[in-house]
Amino acid sequence: MWNLRIAGIELYFLLGWFWIYCFLGWIWESCYMSVMERRLINRGFVSGPFLTIYGFGAVSVYLILRPLERQWILLFFCGAVLATVLEYLTAVVLEAVFHTSWWDYTEKKWNFQGKICPESTVCWGCFTLLMFYVLQPGVSWAVRQVDVRTGKVVILVVTVIYGIDFVISAAAAFAMDRKIRKMELLQSELLEILQKNRFSGAAEEIRRRISSFRRKTGEKVRVYPGKARKTMKSYLDMLRTESGQKFESLADYGSEKKSELNLRREQVKAEIRECAERLGIRWEKRRRLLERTIQRFVDAYPHLNHVQRLTVENDGNKEGAMIVSRYEAERSAESGQGNLPEDRFVELRGRKYCLAGNVMTDEKRRASYDLLAQKTFDISFEKWYQDGYWTEKNCPYTLFDGETAAANLSVNRMTVEKGGKAHSCIQIGTVMTDEDYRDQGLMRFLMETVLENIEPSCEMVFLFANRTVLDFYPRFHFQRVGQYRYFWKPEKTEALVKRDSRKRRLHVECEQDVRLLQACYEKKNPFSQLQVTGNFGLLMFYCGSFMKDCVWYLEEEDAVIIAETDQDVLHCYEIYCAPGRTLADLLGCMMNEKTNRVVLEFTPADTEGLEVSPADDDDDALFVWSGRDDLFSDGRLFFPSLFHT
Repeated sequence: MWNLRIAGIELYFLLGWFWIYCFLGWIWESCYMSVMERRLINRGFVSGPFLTIYGFGAVSVYLILRPLERQWILLFFCGAVLATVLEYLTAVVLEAVFHTSWWDYTEKKWNFQGKICPESTVCWGCFTLLMFYVLQPGVSWAVRQVDVRTGKVVILVVTVIYGIDFVISAAAAFAMDRKIRKMELLQSELLEILQKNRFSGAAEEIRRRISSFRRKTGEKVRVYPGKARKTMKSYLDMLRTESGQKFESLADYGSEKKSELNLRREQVKAEIRECAERLGIRWEKRRRLLERTIQRFVDAYPHLNHVQRLTVENDGNKEGAMIVSRYEAERSAESGQGNLPEDRFVELRGRKYCLAGNVMTDEKRRASYDLLAQKTFDISFEKWYQDGYWTEKNCPYTLFDGETAAANLSVNRMTVEKGGKAHSCIQIGTVMTDEDYRDQGLMRFLMETVLENIEPSCEMVFLFANRTVLDFYPRFHFQRVGQYRYFWKPEKTEALVKRDSRKRRLHVECEQDVRLLQACYEKKNPFSQLQVTGNFGLLMFYCGSFMKDCVWYLEEEDAVIIAETDQDVLHCYEIYCAPGRTLADLLGCMMNEKTNRVVLEFTPADTEGLEVSPADDDDDALFVWSGRDDLFSDGRLFFPSLFHT
């Protein structure tokens, strides 16, 4: 074995270099992390002073790049690329085996999946030069100074000790994975109870389960002993009647056997206790070792992240699925990306799908997504994207069957101001499933995935539904909420019409007009008590398509009004201007001689003199998720029509 040569170098020297580099890597990582965390940290997968990724990396890079030793520039770039690939592969293997990611570069610029980043790549290039020109000569010299026989013994001993350490560490890693999964399962069960019953119903659910258990147990305690006593009594009476003295002798025999059995039982108990004590001692030692190793993992890897694997149920059918973990979903929201962190693959009813991570930026996927939207709603998002208004605030959760978009559910993050107070909200929209993929559990999976990963900062989750799905969303603890629409009926229409006002239609194809619209949008709607702010892109989805002929600018008032006339009814969707104007004057600019009624498509701040009626529209029904707050619970409100998704 020792005579084996790899790339012209004996195995003995390669193993010697390997363990030295493992040790040097451990020193570097432990010192660096100790300084960063301001406490002593034993960095590495095993408990011993070895980081094998440095050993493999250093030896592999040296063997592969040795011909480039005299070309330091090329050596730098090749070493950086090679070490980065090795780092990525190591992260993938650890995640696949232990369901855990051991480092996270998400906060670094231009990172890829949180596993690699340009900053670490540059460091690997510098380490390559350091290794070739500084470390390798010293390491080679150190190995040559040791007697070959002694060196072989040392290498074998270190390898055996490392193997034992690795087995213990691997067991701890698997145990940690099981513990995390158990914790997540308990957490999900608790959340399910709280979401189902809200906080007031949680205690009732617990009491109900305890009462049920007590009732069933009590029935067994009452019924079974009674039956047993009755049966035994009749049997004994029969024996006494039929057997007489024979029964007495049988009782004596039974008493003797009973004594023997009691004695044997006590012996067995003693043996069991002794065995249990021995096993308990062994298990306690093993448990303490695993706990220490797990704690070392947590200390050594502050960004340790569990990759969650769940089993979801749909209509009685169990579907194995790997979905985005809660941590990844939160970090995606914090990073401001309009896509999921990465692709995830899921199997639903025997068919594999891809939960895409880059619908917005991938041209083929975006085209398939857009085709599904056209087939379902007869709308297109492509122009919206090309115009630059599709931002990170709209994140589609899309399941792909190959290159075909099968189902989608989009998360739209928005800030809703109510009474001058800002609330972080999520509106679920663009809910659609291709006809060929319906009734396959796709939408249930997407809905459960989204709700599972709602970030804690979100104050309200809501959506709008049509009459075909009114009974679908309550399954996920959504409750329908009533809305109220407000009307204004002018007494003298002609007197209110400001014929001399200078108004003009804004053209969204004109950059100057768009800037004017945005400037007015940022002034907000002073007449609305419930409005969406900081989401000009969503407003432009409407103004760039359906409402492009309904955007007007009033020069004298420096105001933008989005409105349209339907016979004698004026529908006013939004008014953006500085405070100080009157609603009647602005509406008068948009009316004509036939107008006898104005419908406000938002909630007016001042409702005096306005008519109000319930907006019971089954094709635009508002649902609010019970897992968060309900901003509609304390007033007769109407969510702005131009911000439905």
